Amino acid sequence: MHPETRVRCLMTEPVLSVDLDAKPSEMRRLLAGYPVHHLPVVDDGKLVGMLSDADLRKLDALLPRQGEAGDAYLDAHVTIRRLMTHPVIAAGPDEPIGTVAARMVRM
Repeated sequence: MHPETRVRCLMTEPVLSVDLDAKPSEMRRLLAGYPVHHLPVVDDGKLVGMLSDADLRKLDALLPRQGEAGDAYLDAHVTIRRLMTHPVIAAGPDEPIGTVAARMVRM
C-alpha cells in the first residue's frame, strides 16, 4: 500500500466500541458477534483505550468452558480498564497511512 493512502481507505464504519464501564462479557460478545479484531474503549464519548481479540484469547485459559459461567467469572474478576491497551495512538481519516505508521513506530 502506498504511504500516501488515506486512513479512510482502511477504516471500517460505523465504528463499534465498548464503554469503559461495560462488563467484560460485553466486550467478549462484541468481538465474537462482529467481524472485527479491535474495539475502541470510550469514556464519556472520548477514546481512552483499545481492546483486541488477542486480549480476549489471553483470558481463555482462565475461563470456565461454559459460555455463561465464563461470562460471570470474567465480569467478577476483570475490568475493561485492566484489559485495555492505553495510551491510544489515534489517527484522523484524512491522514496518510505513512504518517500514522511513523507515529506508531515512535511510540
